[in-house]
Amino acid sequence: MVRLSDELYAQLQARGRQGIPLAVLVREAIAAYLAEQPEQLRQQPEQPGEQPTRAATASPAAIAAIAARVEELALQIRQLITRLDTLDGIEQPEQPRASERLEQPQQPRSSQVPPYDPTKFVLGRLCPRGHAYGTTGQSLLRLPSRNCPACVNAHKREQRARTRQQG
Repeated sequence: MVRLSDELYAQLQARGRQGIPLAVLVREAIAAYLAEQPEQLRQQPEQPGEQPTRAATASPAAIAAIAARVEELALQIRQLITRLDTLDGIEQPEQPRASERLEQPQQPRSSQVPPYDPTKFVLGRLCPRGHAYGTTGQSLLRLPSRNCPACVNAHKREQRARTRQQG
């Protein structure tokens, strides 16, 4: 059923052909309008109130192109799965956790390093005063404070010397 305003109804009656019912005129006008529209507008939504889906309005060439691209992507996924399976089969050397690396004292890199107790000391970055331990180019640091014992001793000597000068 089509509802028309009084104005539109009067215009249709004035332009209408003699002896042809108004319903036939309206049906012919709608058919002519739809015939002039592009193909995608002629597609009807599946349910009233819904918009037509893009698949319903896509051309067969566009659908074929999409299907080809999906097949390409599926092939790439299968190749990646094969690569991952191959990598799974290769045993990777186990990396120590960060917490384990912090807890383990650094071992000397040279066999000519003077011995030290790794539970109390660790080799680390060269201290500001440049106290190198042996020929390592690193400073021996006391755990857990990571202070250089040579720097601590030098600081104590300096304090004693100042105390002697004052007193």
